[in-house]
Amino acid sequence: MSGIQDPPQYVLITSDAVRGPASSTLAHPAIIHYQYADDAPVNVIPPPGGQHTILVMEFDESDPTAQPTVRSLSEDVVVSGIKVSEAPGATAARPPGTEGRSANPSMYVIETSVKIP
Repeated sequence: MSGIQDPPQYVLITSDAVRGPASSTLAHPAIIHYQYADDAPVNVIPPPGGQHTILVMEFDESDPTAQPTVRSLSEDVVVSGIKVSEAPGATAARPPGTEGRSANPSMYVIETSVKIP
């Protein structure tokens, strides 16, 4: 991972039903998989039969200050936006094992909408 910032540590998802009431509930993703441009390709799509939502957050290596783009690989979820802000207390609270390394102090809130059949 050369030339770009450290991976996000603070990621939240908010979801609204397209035809339902608005929701301001924030949820933490169950699994975060980091894949870098120089990594060997892997299959991140789960096998059929499970209810999985796959969101892909991409960073522009040529401009580390640019806001990332997010897209959904799931048929029933649409990404409507992303908000990036400084995570409250991120500079004071360090995850175990990160002492002496730089950390990404940003909080990423991915805004999604669920398609209702």
